[in-house]
Amino acid sequence: IVRDEQGRKLSKSLGNSPDPLELMDRYGADALRFVLIMLTPTGQDINFSDETCETGRNFCTKIHNATRLLFGALEDAGLEFGDADPSRMQSELGPTPGEDADDWFASLFHRAFGQDLPDAPLAPLQLEDRWMLHRLAEAARRVEREMEARRLNDAAYAGYSCFWNQFCDWYLEAIKPRLRGEDEGARNTALLVALAVHGALLRLLHPFLPYITEELWSQHPAAGGFIVTAPMPAFGASPLLEEDARRFELVRELVGAARNLRSELGVPPGKRGRMLLGASGDRDVLESLTEQIAILAKLEEVEVIDPGTQPKQSVSAVVEGLDCYLPLEGLVDMDRERARLDKERAQLTGRLAGVRAKLENENFTGRAPAEVVERERENERSLTLTLEKLERQIAALEG
Repeated sequence: IVRDEQGRKLSKSLGNSPDPLELMDRYGADALRFVLIMLTPTGQDINFSDETCETGRNFCTKIHNATRLLFGALEDAGLEFGDADPSRMQSELGPTPGEDADDWFASLFHRAFGQDLPDAPLAPLQLEDRWMLHRLAEAARRVEREMEARRLNDAAYAGYSCFWNQFCDWYLEAIKPRLRGEDEGARNTALLVALAVHGALLRLLHPFLPYITEELWSQHPAAGGFIVTAPMPAFGASPLLEEDARRFELVRELVGAARNLRSELGVPPGKRGRMLLGASGDRDVLESLTEQIAILAKLEEVEVIDPGTQPKQSVSAVVEGLDCYLPLEGLVDMDRERARLDKERAQLTGRLAGVRAKLENENFTGRAPAEVVERERENERSLTLTLEKLERQIAALEG
């Protein structure tokens, strides 16, 4: 049952039933269709409001903007494609036994678009390329599995997450230096992988977003025919890219740690800084990832050092057993930051003392409703954790 945001059934007498045509005029038919599918678990009611459609509209805008970025880069690169033959398109895009990643990508492109890779300089696939192909395969398998089980909301979310979270937020960001660089082969490879992944994702999303995907498919430089008659992408399980995917997931975790540390300190985006990674044993793999971490985290440098040697005046985090240090020199004004933290510590200490005094008062704990007392105890726990975090930041400033 579709209910309003207060949980009431839609009713003419209540006047709480929106006009679908008005919603489509305001947000788009695809946006309305998509949110009603993705936000409705099988067998459960949905609380609907007009603002719910903003999720679908924002996703359509994201798809459009990512497509414009990709097609614009392709035009600048001057890559030329032949005439696609839709009859040669295939559903199965997974690797065959014995194929390496680069050979697989060439065959994937051929089966995905019904034409070969363009005659242009190419470079070997990079780590982020192999990770994105692996995540695309995972998403396609999940969409197929959820569709067969009639869990349409989970199928829609799998396509949504892969396009927005993996393709846009990570892959397109990771390849921007290659798109802007002087290495023609590296640029072309990044563009063609992005083009193939983009085309496959349009096909995965077509059942949920038929209008925008058909329109963008008609503009796709490598595609032909209609997306509504194109086969859905399918990938069999394959361990070919699993190790590469794990390595790039480590990159994402380390980039997230760097971003969180900078955010906690209020470091302006323009100040890049450094990150040190404490690692023991075989450091070759980690050192091979430092350039990619620096690019995505917007750092000047990432260096691998011996574990347990935290530099003075630095903040730290632990990721997958690795010590991550962010030296503060050049990132923050030490005196100003110390004064700010001292002031915040005094405020937190006062608030925490007030909460503890209330909890030590038997008149309050004995007479107040249980949920009110529990709320104050949760407030105490939260303030205590925040204060401990603040003390660590002060200690880092003092070296």
